[in-house]
Amino acid sequence: MRTLRNFGDVAFESLRRAIDTKFNDLHDSLEEAYYGRRGDDGRFVRGTGWRDGASSPWHGVDVQATPAESKALFERLHGALWWRHDGALAAENARQGSPYPLEKLDPPDSAGLRKSAAARQRFEALPPEVRAAIDSALAEDRSRMTE
Repeated sequence: MRTLRNFGDVAFESLRRAIDTKFNDLHDSLEEAYYGRRGDDGRFVRGTGWRDGASSPWHGVDVQATPAESKALFERLHGALWWRHDGALAAENARQGSPYPLEKLDPPDSAGLRKSAAARQRFEALPPEVRAAIDSALAEDRSRMTE
């Protein structure tokens, strides 16, 4: 069961229409790997995800030795996916001819580092297997979208 999301009357609407479906689909599949597959009622089925110690491969990663390690992996992957989303928004804005002011879309932090650059740094600091899983997920999704 797919999560319904609003794409109208949202900040950066044209950018989000272009990229959010890809990221939302990956987010939903990652949630199912951790929490378990969804039943017909839309709820997660206990015993089918990493949280309960069940194998549920997601782009080259799977359940870890302990629940705490599985949760930590899920949180790293989840954060990394949205860090990539920040960069994709900035790239799509440039591709569309910058319809949104950079100061609103990609604001600098107190040190002057733009949000997308900070996200890239955080992503690059992740363990290689986490980066590889996210890169694999995004590459697979791009190839599926171009078929």
